[in-house]
Amino acid sequence: MADGVYERILDESYWGHEAQFGGFAHALVVAAMKSEIADPQYAPVSMSMHFIRPFLTGLFRCEVAVVRRGRNMANLRADVYSSGKLAGEAIATFGRRREVGSFLAAEPPPELVSLVGVDEAPHDPGMGIPTHRHFDFWPRVGSSIEHRADGNRVGGWVRMRDEPVLDELTLVMINDLWVPAAYHLWQVGHVAVSADITTQFRGALPAAVAPGEPVFVQLRTAASAGGFVDEDTEVWTAAGELLCQGRQMRFVHA
Repeated sequence: MADGVYERILDESYWGHEAQFGGFAHALVVAAMKSEIADPQYAPVSMSMHFIRPFLTGLFRCEVAVVRRGRNMANLRADVYSSGKLAGEAIATFGRRREVGSFLAAEPPPELVSLVGVDEAPHDPGMGIPTHRHFDFWPRVGSSIEHRADGNRVGGWVRMRDEPVLDELTLVMINDLWVPAAYHLWQVGHVAVSADITTQFRGALPAAVAPGEPVFVQLRTAASAGGFVDEDTEVWTAAGELLCQGRQMRFVHA
């Protein structure tokens, strides 16, 4: 392909609600940007992607440009196409990790102490989404089936099957993976799909977790209003390291 152009053919392996799973499309763009920057010293720091139309099966095309590359930061942008139509736009900051001014003010979720038991079977989210077949889930906060949350908070343990490395690509999928917090609160069924997703990478990656060890995902929502609902996420290791934060707005179908 031409410089900055990345393509692949998509099937329904990572299908969501009548389209490619948003976190999967997000991960493909991160992969393309990492290939374009082509420097392991520059890691993704933050990426925002806006969805213009659904990503379908067929040709996926990502056109990446490095807007600026400095000594410690780089800025990238991408136009993303599905079957020849513009389907998403993304901007990202990459940077060199530096140990300067570090602190952790956020409190880890209290449920981190409730580890996955040796014989504890994974939970089926019950959504019928093909993407979920690639992951195991162990809820600890709330229940989407019972429409129950801890206030506005839900979450639990999750791991990707057959994936020994927890890197940026896996994290952006996990960041969008858990059944949305709003689904735990709505008493009438709705479908909410990503209008935009921002992921901020906080921990060093690949993460220092053992192969097969799950991470903890915590989701919060503030309000569903005007046909859109927000969602904030955090992904933590069992040791209490914050790996990433996420923010997205979802379009609510009637």
